[in-house]
Order: sequence, then structure tokens, then C-alpha cells
Amino acid sequence: RVCDLRVCMCVYNFKDLGPQIGWSTVFLAEYIGPIFTYLIFYLARGPIYGATDPTTTIQNIACAMYVGHYIKRVLETIFIHRFSKATMPIGNLFKNCSYYWGFSAFISYFVNHPLYTPAGCNTCLYIGLGTYLFGELGNFSCHIAFKNMRPAGTKTRVIPMPNSNPFTLL
Repeated sequence: RVCDLRVCMCVYNFKDLGPQIGWSTVFLAEYIGPIFTYLIFYLARGPIYGATDPTTTIQNIACAMYVGHYIKRVLETIFIHRFSKATMPIGNLFKNCSYYWGFSAFISYFVNHPLYTPAGCNTCLYIGLGTYLFGELGNFSCHIAFKNMRPAGTKTRVIPMPNSNPFTLL
């Protein structure tokens, strides 16, 4: 009899996320923008600030550190990252790029300003530079560890375990 049958109703809701963009393209757009934004404020000090004096040693080191950080991220995106999801809604790209590019302009505006006054001790510079390099090395080694957790071409997820890399102990 029909009334004795149990009927299971399943309702599926679908949401159109609109046009999609690949994650590699997203990361490249996010990370290339800050390089150019920073370099605009660093190289165009005359037109932006009306400055004629040369940049300080600290400003030169800051530029190398900032641009180097984002070059590292671009290279990691190209050669290291593996993405579990293929795409992201393209509308999020503008939000993400606004964040990265906007803060890059904010930081570079003040660091490259002719009235920027660095800390007076070289010890602070060396401690800061050493800490930066240690952090960049740690970040890079963790990205390598993450890469090794997911075989190429799969969506496998594994629980990270400490290995010979000392940064995986954190």
C-alpha cells in the first residue's frame, strides 16, 4: 500500500556564486600589487612628497624587505602552493586586492616619507632584520611542509605532524 511507504524528501538549495577565478590568479593579483604600490612610493619620492633628498639606509632596507617578502609569496604561489578548491568568486578578488594594495600604500607612504625618522640604534636594525629573516625562513619552510602534506593532483588532507623541519614543532 502507498500509505505504508516512507518517503524521504530532500531539498537542495543552489546559489550562483557568479563568475569564478582560479586561486593562483587570485594570489598573484594580491601579491604583485603590493610590490608595485610600494615601489611607486619608494621611487617617486619627488613627485609624491616633493623630496629631493636621497632615501635613508633604513628606507632602502625596508624596501628590500617588503618587496622581497612579496616576491617570495609570488614565487611560492607559482612553484609551491597546491589548492584544494579550484576557484573563488571573482567579486572577492576586488575585496582581497583592496586590502593588500591599500595597506601597501598606507605602509609605504609613511616609511618612504622624507620626514620618516628611523630608530637611532643600529642594534635595533640588526635585531629587526634578523627577526624578519627568521620569520621568512620559518614561513617558507612551513609552506614546504604544507606542500608535502598534499600529493600533486589530489585533494587529500592530512594532519600535520612534526618532522625534521624545526618550524613544524610550533
